[in-house]
Amino acid sequence: MRFLFSHRLWFALARLPFRYAERPLPFTPPCPICGQASLVHISAGKRTMDYMGCEMIALHNALHFIHCPRPLGSIIETFERRRWLMLGGHWGADPYAIGRYLQEDGISFSEFAGKKQFSAFADAVNHPENRVFVLSYWLGDSVFSGAHAVTLVRREDRLWAYNLFNQQTAPVAVTALSDILAPEGFIVGYALGGVVHEA
Repeated sequence: MRFLFSHRLWFALARLPFRYAERPLPFTPPCPICGQASLVHISAGKRTMDYMGCEMIALHNALHFIHCPRPLGSIIETFERRRWLMLGGHWGADPYAIGRYLQEDGISFSEFAGKKQFSAFADAVNHPENRVFVLSYWLGDSVFSGAHAVTLVRREDRLWAYNLFNQQTAPVAVTALSDILAPEGFIVGYALGGVVHEA
C-alpha cells in the first residue's frame, strides 16, 4: 500500500495551508546536523524540527556539503511559506519539495523518483566519485510507519549518512543503501552537483 503513496501527487495533496510567523531561530545549530533530536526547540509549522524536520535538515546539510550553505531558518520559512509541510507539519514535509527548492535556487541536481528508479539512484550512490545525495524513504511496511530523509555523502570512496537516527551525534558509515532501506521503500533521491568538502 505504501507504494501508492510514494507518488509526488499524494504528497502535494497532503499539504495544507496554515498561518506561519516569521521568527528567529533560538540558536544557530552547527552544520552539518547529525541528528534532529538536537533541534527540539526549533519550530516548523505546528510541530518542532526534532519531530518532523528531516527533509529540511537533509536539504540544509546537502547545501552545506556543496558549498552553497543556506540558514536553516530560511529553509524552514521557505517550506512554511510555500506550503510544503504536510498537515501543517504533523506528517512532516513533502520530500519532492527538496527538488523544487534546488531548482528554484539554481542548483544542479538529478532526481530519481519511485521504485523504478531506485537502481539508478543506487548506482549513482555507489559510484566512487565524491558526491552529495538526499534520500527519502518509508521507514516500514506501511505509510503509518512514517517516512524519513537523510543526507548521504560519498567521500574518499566511503559513504556517510547524516541524521540517519534522531539521536545521532556523528556521521554514520554506510556500506550500501540496503543497510538503510529495501528498494520498495524508496520514495525519491537527489544527486546534487558540486564538489564535496569536509564537514
